[in-house]
Amino acid sequence: MKKKFLLPLLIAAFVVVLGGSYLLYNHFSGDVDPDPNGGAGTGITDPNGGNTDSNGGNGDGDGDINPDDYIAPNFAVFDGDGKVVQLSDFKGKPVVVNFWATWCPNCKAALPTFQKQYEELGDKVHFLMVNMTTSQGESLEAAQEFVKNSGYTFPVYYDEQGSASSTYAVTTLPRTLFIDSDGYLMNVVPGPLGQEEFEVNLGTIHPQSLLQYMIEQGIITKN
Repeated sequence: MKKKFLLPLLIAAFVVVLGGSYLLYNHFSGDVDPDPNGGAGTGITDPNGGNTDSNGGNGDGDGDINPDDYIAPNFAVFDGDGKVVQLSDFKGKPVVVNFWATWCPNCKAALPTFQKQYEELGDKVHFLMVNMTTSQGESLEAAQEFVKNSGYTFPVYYDEQGSASSTYAVTTLPRTLFIDSDGYLMNVVPGPLGQEEFEVNLGTIHPQSLLQYMIEQGIITKN
């Protein structure tokens, strides 16, 4: 694809990412509130226990949207030393969370991209590579050996109690979360990420990275 077509493609993808964030957030962090009369339900239960009406309001009929409803739900995992680490510990910088396992071919194929991004942006963006340690066919030992032998240096965390995977209803791999520096969940991407898609999603939480990518590709010229 010629460079002149990349800019509108990236802009369009950026808009799609932003537009889909609301729906993806509700899908992965909320549950349908059943209708007591047997209907399909009229509201969404937010992660803090509140209820939003079907028009996106707070359930009180005023139609207001509470920004706190879009905070990424917290979870706890373990680092390589067995210390408990929470997602909320990383608030203050953008966060990329990737769920992966050694038995997942698409996960392993995407890891070099995460390593590259970590090397370039690790001081500006937190990378949480969450291994699905409790998944069938995975183990702490196998995951640690794989990371060591592959030479990856990005931070790896282990979902030994299933807290992270259950919080975000992870049933297929890989899955990637993009969270901004204030802790708001901007997008959830199921499946593998290509380089350009990764850059566009990263731009929703760290706009400077998307700008730099476009300059490097010659899509725009730096004055």
